[in-house]
Amino acid sequence: MPISFFLISLGLFRGNSSFVELRKVFIEHMALFKNARYQYLVFYIYPLIMSIGISILYVAEKEMYKDITVVVSIFISMLLAILSIITTKDSSKYESNQQRIKAVIKETSNAIVFCTAISIFIICVSLIMTAIDFDKYQYLAKGVAVVIYYLLLVLLLNILLIVKRMGKLLS
Repeated sequence: MPISFFLISLGLFRGNSSFVELRKVFIEHMALFKNARYQYLVFYIYPLIMSIGISILYVAEKEMYKDITVVVSIFISMLLAILSIITTKDSSKYESNQQRIKAVIKETSNAIVFCTAISIFIICVSLIMTAIDFDKYQYLAKGVAVVIYYLLLVLLLNILLIVKRMGKLLS
């Protein structure tokens, strides 16, 4: 299973791919925080610290992974609905800020694809964790819990970013 996961990841993050360009999506998304180092800390470093703390207090069990799968699936449908709204947004109405509106639409759609990729990864790992024997693999369960908690926090913070940008685009 780890070998197949590694090979799939290698294929998805390959450079100059004409099929799926996840590497480009991640690089462009991180470029949003190029001039905002504190925001980078808030979106990516502090959630790591928080997820480690949460996993010390509580390690997710099979039921929680099932619930995570349902909730994240709903997030994916919401994200794709938002993506369909902003891709049909006509920026020609905003003559004075047309370039800025196009840039915000591109950044927002990139953030949506980023969140969708994270969500799909969370769902895949959650489905695998529902089949794992937690008594037998305690350290794996704790490690995966840290990763899932971290990705969920990053996902929620990025959804807040998307909602904020959607509010600006629709007003």
